[in-house]
Amino acid sequence: MLSLSVSNLFGVELWNSYAQAYQGSLDVRVDVQSDFLMTNQFGTLLVSNRYNNPFYPFPERPMRSIPPGQWSGEEFQLPIFNNRTMLQVFNRGGTIPVPSAIYTHRDRGRLIPISWQNSNATNVLFPDNGFPVPRLGLAMTNRVRCLMTDPRTMRVVDFVNLDFVSGLDVQDLLDKEPSGYWIANRLGHTNAPTEGVMKQILVSLGVEGESDWNSYVGRGAGRDREEAIDLFREFLGFRPLYLSFNELADAYNRLRDPRKSFRRQVPFSPSVRLVKYETLQANDPLVHYTFEDLKDNQQLVSRLRILKPGQRADDLHNLGSLGEPGRKNQRYRPWPSTRAEAANQYNIAHKDPLIRRSDDWQFPTNKFPNIGWLGRVHRGTPWQTIYLKGYVGSYERGQGGDNKLKLLTMEDLPDPNPTLLMPYDGRSYPFQTLAVDPLTDEVVAGNKQNILNLARTNWFKWSGSSGTHPTNDWKILEFFTTSLNDNASKGLLSVNQAGLAAWSAVFSGVTVQTNMPPYSVQMRDIETPKGLKPAKYTALTIQPAGRAGMPGYDLANPVSGDNWQLAQIVNGANGINATRSRFPGGRFRHLGDVLATPALTVQSPFLDWTNSTVYQQGLDDFAVERIPQQVLSLLKADEPRVTIYSYGQSLRPAEGSLRTDPNPIRLLNLCTNYQITGEFAAKRVVRFDGSLTNLNAVVESEIVIPAD
Repeated sequence: MLSLSVSNLFGVELWNSYAQAYQGSLDVRVDVQSDFLMTNQFGTLLVSNRYNNPFYPFPERPMRSIPPGQWSGEEFQLPIFNNRTMLQVFNRGGTIPVPSAIYTHRDRGRLIPISWQNSNATNVLFPDNGFPVPRLGLAMTNRVRCLMTDPRTMRVVDFVNLDFVSGLDVQDLLDKEPSGYWIANRLGHTNAPTEGVMKQILVSLGVEGESDWNSYVGRGAGRDREEAIDLFREFLGFRPLYLSFNELADAYNRLRDPRKSFRRQVPFSPSVRLVKYETLQANDPLVHYTFEDLKDNQQLVSRLRILKPGQRADDLHNLGSLGEPGRKNQRYRPWPSTRAEAANQYNIAHKDPLIRRSDDWQFPTNKFPNIGWLGRVHRGTPWQTIYLKGYVGSYERGQGGDNKLKLLTMEDLPDPNPTLLMPYDGRSYPFQTLAVDPLTDEVVAGNKQNILNLARTNWFKWSGSSGTHPTNDWKILEFFTTSLNDNASKGLLSVNQAGLAAWSAVFSGVTVQTNMPPYSVQMRDIETPKGLKPAKYTALTIQPAGRAGMPGYDLANPVSGDNWQLAQIVNGANGINATRSRFPGGRFRHLGDVLATPALTVQSPFLDWTNSTVYQQGLDDFAVERIPQQVLSLLKADEPRVTIYSYGQSLRPAEGSLRTDPNPIRLLNLCTNYQITGEFAAKRVVRFDGSLTNLNAVVESEIVIPAD
C-alpha cells in the first residue's frame, strides 16, 4: 500500500533586462494550462486532470497593467505565482479533488482516496499475496502563453507561446533514496519481500533506523515510538525492548490493540517527498520565444531533491530573484562581469566578448556600408551576433582551472576526406554537421573525430538547437552585396588567391584596432557606478608586407619594423593559405570559408591574445572582427567557369581525288583527298550558377577568333 499526493507549484516571471525603466504602458496577459496524469507499469491511467488558470480568461482582460515608467530597470514582474494540488480521481459523480490517495495493486492498480470509507476497505487495499512494487510514472504538460500589449496603440510588444512535457519515474527515484526504505530488489523468489520492506520491518522491531523515527512529543512523555515497537515485537513473539509487562498491558488497553489479529501493519511507515524543479528561463533576454530558447540543456537550473519529513524545498525556485545571493538565475550567462568567473564562461565561440547585459548591444540602425556589417546583427542564439570569427567549435576539458576551455580551429578537426566533407556528397563541413553523438566523455589523444563530436555537443547544450552552429553563418555572406550592378562587382579578389601581392592590395590601407606593444588597451571599468565603459584601442593602418613578404622570411620570429603582420595573415601558420590547405581539395568553396582563418580574427597579429586578463576584459567584438568587417565586400568565391573553343573547316574534293576504277564497285567515286576552302574558330566562356546539384549554365562571352 502506498499513500501519495501530488502538488504543482508554477510561476511566470517577466524581466526588464535594461538598466532604464520602460517608458511605455503595458497590459500583461498570461495563461497556464497544466495537463497531469499518473500511470503504472500496466499502462493503467490512474488519474488525470486539467488545471486551467482561473484568474482571468485569455486574452480578453489583462492580469496586470503597468503604467508608463513604472517597470524599473532590472525589475521582475510576477503575474502568476501559484500552488495547486494536482491529484484528482474520477467516479460517476464527476471529478473529485483528492489531496492524498492510496495506491492499491488490485485490478491492475487503482487510486483510493484516503477519506474513502468502506467495510471492504481491507480487501480492496491489500493484495492477496506477495509484495508487489508499483512502477508509477507522472507526466505533466504545461502550456504557457504570455502576451504584452501597448494599450494605447494595441500593438503587441512581446508574445511567448510554450508547450513542454515533464516526466518522472517515481520508483526509479525512490530506489536512489539514501535510507533504502523503498528499494525494490527482492530477497529470494518473486513473492518475497523487497529490501525496502525488510528494512521497514527491522525499524519497526527497533533493530535499526532509530534516527529516522521519532516519537510524537505532543502526547504524554513522547514514548509512542517505544510502545509501537514493543507491541509489534510482542505480536511477532519477541521480547519487548522498552516497556514492562504492566506498561505493555496498559498500552494494549489504551490503544485497543487486537491481540488475536493475524494481520497487522508495521508501525513504522516512512514518508518522503520527491521534489522536481524544472524551469524555462532565458539566457539572452533577446532570445526567449521558443521552447528550445529556454530549455536548460546544461542542467544549470533543473534540480531534483529527496526530502525527509520536516525538510523544506523553498530554495529550489528563483522566481523574481535574478540577483539574490545563492539564488541567481544561472541560465543568464552573458560575458562575465567579474574576473573570478570560470574560464569556460569566456567562450568567444559561443558569445560576443564584453556583452555583459542587454544595454551593451550596439546594433546598426541605418543602411549597411558593406557586407561585413552583417557581423553586428543578432543571430538569434544567446549573446551572439552573426559569426565572423575563426573558431569552429569548443569543448570543455578537465574538471576545472584556466585550461578547462579548448577553442578549436580547422587544424584541430579531422583531415579532409570524402566521408566527412561536403564536396563529395552534398553535406556540410564537419563542424557544421551537428549530430549530437559524442563517442566518449573525454578527449582521446590524437582522436580528432572525438574532439569534433564533443564540440557539437557543447554547442547543442549552449544554444538548445543543433542547427544553429555559428559557422553556418559563413554561407549566407555570398548572398549579399553592396554592388549596384553586376559590372560594379567585377575586379573582386578570389578567396582562393594564393599570392601575397594580390592580398596586399586588399588589406593595405585597412584600419584595424590594436593593443599590441607599444600600444595598450584600456580595460572596461567594471566597478564604476555609471556602468560599463567601452574598451579603447589604438587605430593602426595595415601596411604592405615589404621585406616580410620575401621568400624565406621567418614569420615565426619577425623583426620589429618589418610590417610582418600582413605576411602573417596570408602566409603564416594560421594564415589564409594554411587554412585553405585544410579544406577539401585545398580550396575555399564559399566566400565565408575564408573566415575560418584564425589570423583574420581570433589570432590576429594586431591583437594580444597571450594575456588572459586582456582576453577576458579588454577585447570586444568590434576589435576582433574588425578586419573581415572591412574586406569581405572586396572578396568573392570562385565561380565555376569553362572555356569552350570550337573549330570548323569547309572542304571540297581535291582535283583528281575521286576514284574511277569500277572494281570493286563499292569504292567507285570514293573521295581520297579534300581541299580546305574555309576555316572558323570561336571562343565561348560559360559560367555555372546555383548549387552543385542544380547548376545553371550562363554564357558570359562569345567571340570569333580572327584568322591572324
